Order: sequence, then C-alpha cells, then structure tokens
Amino acid sequence: MASLAGKRLFLLDMDGTLYLDDRLFPMVPEFLSLIRRRGGRYLFVTNNSSRGVEGYVEKLGRMGIATEPSDYMTSADAAQHTLLTEFAGRKAAAGRGGRGRDGCAVGRYRPAAERL
Repeated sequence: MASLAGKRLFLLDMDGTLYLDDRLFPMVPEFLSLIRRRGGRYLFVTNNSSRGVEGYVEKLGRMGIATEPSDYMTSADAAQHTLLTEFAGRKAAAGRGGRGRDGCAVGRYRPAAERL
C-alpha cells in the first residue's frame, strides 16, 4: 500500500466494494484501520437511496465497523446540494419517506467538505 501513503481522503463505495449483502470483505477492517492510523479520513458514498444514513450506520455497525452519520455522502446529499446551489433563492423542498431519515429540506444541507 505504499502508493496510498500520501493520500488523506478516501471516498469509498459500499455495496460490492466493502461488503456484499451482509458479508464484509475480509481486508476491509484492516484497510479502514490503516487509513486512520496514517491520519487519513474516509467517506462512504452511495447512490443507493433504499436506506438512509442511519440504516448504513446500523448495517456497518452489525459488521463490526463503527461509523457516524458524518462518515457518509448519499444520493440525498447530492440532491440537496443541487437544490441549494442550482436553485438558490427558490422555494423548494425534497424529502425521503420510509425508514430513512435523510431530510432534504432546503437549508439543512452541509456539504461533504464541511464534514471532513
């Protein structure tokens, strides 16, 4: 992993990259630990809107990976960013029903860069 030594931020897809269904790939805990030991940061990204951030926190927690909501960038975050940057000043709201709690009400967006 010498070629990764100078990297500080890792954007990681989840399903099929870190795990498959409910099975974590073998080297994932070691890789995530290495990133943190070297002073790096990782952000989990997904375009899967079937669950909210809390669902991902729970899922990775069940697999032994402790995370918090600020460790994620979802499609809801991207939609919210678009609303705030491309439609600034207009009245607009979006939301997510179901189990997820990814509220997209205009004004709640915190860009991923602010979460780093």
